[in-house]
This record gives sequence, structure tokens and C-alpha cells, in this order.
Amino acid sequence: MKHYQEKLSAYLHHELPKEERQLIAEHLLQCEICRKEHDAIKLGVALASRLEGCSAPNMVWNEISNALDGNNPPSFAFIHQNSFFDRRGWFSLATSSLIVFFTLFTLFKFDLFYRPPIETATTSQTSDSSNRTTNAPGANTTPNEASPFSNSGWEVETIAGTPLKDVLAVGETLETDAGSKARITVADIGNVEIEPNSRVTLVKSQQTERRLSLEKGTLQAQIFAPPRLFIVDTPSAVAVDLGCAYRLEVDQQGNSKLHVTSGFVALERDGRESIVPAGALAITRKGKGIGTPFFEDVSPQFQKALYKLDFEKGGTKALKTILGEAREKDALTLWHLLSRTNGTDREEVFERLNSLVKLPPCCTKEGVLNLDKRMLEIWQKEIGIIWY
Repeated sequence: MKHYQEKLSAYLHHELPKEERQLIAEHLLQCEICRKEHDAIKLGVALASRLEGCSAPNMVWNEISNALDGNNPPSFAFIHQNSFFDRRGWFSLATSSLIVFFTLFTLFKFDLFYRPPIETATTSQTSDSSNRTTNAPGANTTPNEASPFSNSGWEVETIAGTPLKDVLAVGETLETDAGSKARITVADIGNVEIEPNSRVTLVKSQQTERRLSLEKGTLQAQIFAPPRLFIVDTPSAVAVDLGCAYRLEVDQQGNSKLHVTSGFVALERDGRESIVPAGALAITRKGKGIGTPFFEDVSPQFQKALYKLDFEKGGTKALKTILGEAREKDALTLWHLLSRTNGTDREEVFERLNSLVKLPPCCTKEGVLNLDKRMLEIWQKEIGIIWY
């Protein structure tokens, strides 16, 4: 565990090799101690980034330069040269004070956020709220499950229209009308803006999982947390946050559209997964499953053919259009299509993908066509479809 903690700063600054970053990301999912350390370091970085810089007067730099050269030592008219409070002493004191301040602030903040769960039952919600929560895809827990956050709920800020509730408790629903808009603070890891004509339910607020259900409308999420900590259920898919910012829309029929603006999101349903990176989209259709992810700047022909292939049984004809229109960055789409095609179609996807991003030497065509998990993951990393 100490080995991982020593590398968390480098992990946050993207200074580690891809393979090592993956190992650390997977470890963070399992280790609460390292996750706390990760979040504390991230908070420190965020606070430091907000400090405003200022330029010292030229006189100060001249005196520092002279002191380093062994010439005239810096001096204040009102401070004795040999006093502890010379210029170097003042600098050391200021630096030490800042370090102490940020350390105490961080420890205080995360002590509040990460108190152990209190093993007491919470107040039961209405049967209507309970039904909505139980019916949400992927909701495996009751709304009354005890957690560090379930007693106080999530803070709600009305940012437009009719004032809404101040706190959203587990099992409760927040609904906006045509003129209302709200911002929900997702425990300690980010926020979600709920746009007009939307309905969301707080399904779970546990230390290891924060979960909403978006039944209709639109939300925009900005999350700063380890992967798979924040989840949003929709009628047609489950959006699993991998540390990112995104927009998620659900229409009246329960179909959804995901547009990622930062990081990665995984859309999951019935054993199928679409990994959606920044700049890409994925759509779902209730009863028909999850669509293949694609970048927002693909050609209209590419997008139309992909929709037909995913939801309208477009077959070989649609696939040929996709392969003909594909660019190097569209390896994202083709890699996903390997497991969504069969026979000759899969072989054609392989050949086109291999022409865009070469198959690593340790992998074989036969293995990929047989959907060897290890080989697919190695090629996935080569393409850059990674979330860690």
C-alpha cells in the first residue's frame, strides 16, 4: 500500500506509464486508505492552483542575488541582521505557515467527509419514492441503506426558476419544471446541474458509491473522484463515471444520449459496455441496447450508417460505409465493433482497424477474431481507449 501512496502525486499529474496508472486506478477502487490519500492530494493541488501569483519588487531580487553571491546581505531597516526574522526567516515562516494551513485544512475536510458509516437505520421514505428507486436500472440497494451521507442528503441549490428543496435525501426525487434549474452537490466529489423538465432520484450515497437515477430530462456532471464512484441510472443504460465531465439526456421514451467533454464514461447494459472518451458520444435506445461510441466530428454518412448498424439491423451495407469513412481516431468505434460483429464482417473490421492502428506484435489476428480478452485489452491500450 505504501508503494501506491508514494506514487499518487505522479498519478494525479499523469507522469506514470499507462500500465502503472491502470494498476493504481484499479487499486483505488479497492483500497479506502489510498483513496482518502488520493483525494487529499487532489484537494491540495486544487487549492494551490487557486493561489494568485504576484511579482516581488526588483529591489528584493537584487538583494537576494547579492546575498547568494556573498555580497551585501539583505536587510530591513527595522530588523537586526542576525535576527531570526531576517528576510530568509520571514520567507521560511511564511512557507511553513502555508504548509501547516493546507495540511490542517485537508485533514479537517477529509475527516468530515470520510467518517465511518453509522450503523443506524435511516428514516423510511414514502412508498412512491421507494418504488422509483427500486425500479431504477442497476439499483441494488434500498433507499434506507445507512451511509455517511444518507442522513444529511445532498445539498441542492436553485439556480433558476421556482425555489426547490434545499436537500435531496436518499430515496427522494427532485423534479424541475420548464423554468427551473438546480445544482446538486454530489457529496464531496463534484456537482450535477439539473436542467429544466428533468426528474432525478438519489438512489445511493455510500462511501464507495454515489448513485442517481435520471428518469427524464438532462443533467451535466462534473466529477473529481476515483473511477466508478459516481453512477447514473437511466431507463436504457447505466452511466459509470471514470473521472470526467459529461452531459446526459433522457427523452420521454427512455432513450438516452451521452456526450463526454472531459475524461471517460462507461455506458453499460446487459453485459455490453461502451467506453466514451472526451469529444465522443454514445446513444441508447430503450429495449434495443447501447450504441457504439463515436466522435462528434464524424461524417454524417458515418453516423447514419452506425445508427442503422446498432439499432436498425443495417448489416454489411452499413458496415461498409463505416469502414470506408473511418479515420485514424475512429479506431475508437472500430475497436468496439470487433465484439459486435461476426464472421466476415468482423474480419473486415479487423483489417480496417489494423490499417489505422497496427496490432501489437504480442497479439495475433486469430486471437482478436476469437475475442481473446487479453489481446483486445492490449490493442485497446494501443488505440488509446483507456480511462485510467
